[in-house]
Amino acid sequence: MANFDFVESASKGYKFLWDERILILRLATIPFAIKLASFIGVTCIDFNENYLRHGLFLLPSYFVEGWLIMQLIRFAILGERGQANFIKANFIKANSTKDEINNQNDELFQARRRGILAGIIIYVISKLLLSFFSALILMNVPTQETVASSNITDTQSFIIGTAMLLVMIWGFRFVWLYIPAALDYSVINFLHRIKSFTSSFSMIGLWLLSFVPIMLLLLTFSKILATTFPGVEEDIASVTYRYGMAVVQGVLDLVIAIVSSIGMAYGIQSIYNGTNKPTAIL
Repeated sequence: MANFDFVESASKGYKFLWDERILILRLATIPFAIKLASFIGVTCIDFNENYLRHGLFLLPSYFVEGWLIMQLIRFAILGERGQANFIKANFIKANSTKDEINNQNDELFQARRRGILAGIIIYVISKLLLSFFSALILMNVPTQETVASSNITDTQSFIIGTAMLLVMIWGFRFVWLYIPAALDYSVINFLHRIKSFTSSFSMIGLWLLSFVPIMLLLLTFSKILATTFPGVEEDIASVTYRYGMAVVQGVLDLVIAIVSSIGMAYGIQSIYNGTNKPTAIL
């Protein structure tokens, strides 16, 4: 069974965020600065609701965010705290000669480099695809006029909607392919292990536990900023509010990425080492 306890995995993600907050703050300084600049840029530049350009504008932040996430995944699961302590975090065979140790070190560094690069590439592609799909949905939301003029019956709409929902649930597993890649696992082998449809339920549950609490914080901050810095007109947000929300959104978006990725990494690790167990409510 490829399900895992998503409640326990999510709690490990939050615990890692708190326990390693100093390391995360140190590693995330530059990625967050680039991410913040990207968010502020999207806020400043008028795209005329062309949401497809948002993903391209955020592309630099995807790369640096991917680098940060891959580093943290390998540290959480493999115990690698950067390259300075990389060799110390891995087991070198006892009584090895100097040449053998050098060869082992080269193999470990190659595996680390390969995992991080592969993870970053898959992460950026996933973020771009999610951004584009989200943009297409936002740009093609049906209006009351288009719904009224369409020839699709309620039954046909229900069937189409159900089919799309099932495809989205099944395809949700592809969002997390960067995690086995970062750990230098075979992506094909990973997909084989989670081939059952129900495997997506654990992943969706973990993502919701990572996403919903942080989004509630975002809504809280939004209310506070809107009350503190009201706009001149009721329907127009103030400039201070927009920039403040860009900062808050950048921070919380990075927190969601870290917690969900680390939690998912723990869940995937349990699948590989055989300690996975489904959540009691599933």
